[in-house]
Amino acid sequence: MSFRINGLNEVSWWIIGYGDQVVVREPPELRNAIRAIAQRVLTHYVKA
Repeated sequence: MSFRINGLNEVSWWIIGYGDQVVVREPPELRNAIRAIAQRVLTHYVKA
């Protein structure tokens, strides 16, 4: 599936809502943004 969007913020949270059901392949900036959000979420669930 592909989309044309005006900004990454508006779509990032929509993508996160799908959890592990979606993989962002490109653009790299969006892929990196989703990765960063996922890493921050993990900090709440991983024991130190």
